[in-house]
Amino acid sequence: MTSNAIKIAVIGLILTLSICIPAGPLLHAETASIPAPEKIPFPRPDSHRGNWIEFHGASADLHINEAGRTRKACLMCHEKNDCIICHNTRLPRDHTNTWRTLSHGFMAEGNRERCLTCHRQDFCVRCHNETAPRSHTGNWRARHCAECHFGSGNSITGACTVCHRQAVHVSAPHPVNPAMNCALCHH
Repeated sequence: MTSNAIKIAVIGLILTLSICIPAGPLLHAETASIPAPEKIPFPRPDSHRGNWIEFHGASADLHINEAGRTRKACLMCHEKNDCIICHNTRLPRDHTNTWRTLSHGFMAEGNRERCLTCHRQDFCVRCHNETAPRSHTGNWRARHCAECHFGSGNSITGACTVCHRQAVHVSAPHPVNPAMNCALCHH
């Protein structure tokens, strides 16, 4: 009877937490009656009450700043790759479409270590090579020369230099000259 009760409890745990914690060998019914002493699946700690999954990221992020002290508490029950396994299918709460299109760059600039928790160093480059910035729409090509070379009071040159470190005009028959007046030659 005890064996069945443990199996039911384990199955309930898997169903409750299946969105984040993978069912490893300790959670299978056939091994539940003899769990490894360091990986006992219940009871849940106080930190896992209520809607803890909504806010666990802030606690987990502390390991970056606290040299692993908080992470060691997580590793009492969780494997090192549990975060990656879960977040491959479930993004952090702040990864909304608005965040992706408008503010992720500012966050990455301020805390690149947080990005590197999940993303490799080349992730930014690969994505930005495939996706044009929001400003590159409509008649952007016609506007950008005048904006960089002459300015209009609404200059976004600083935004341009995020990607374009040096203005290289490979198709131009003349050397780059920011003071150049294109209209003198091009009518």
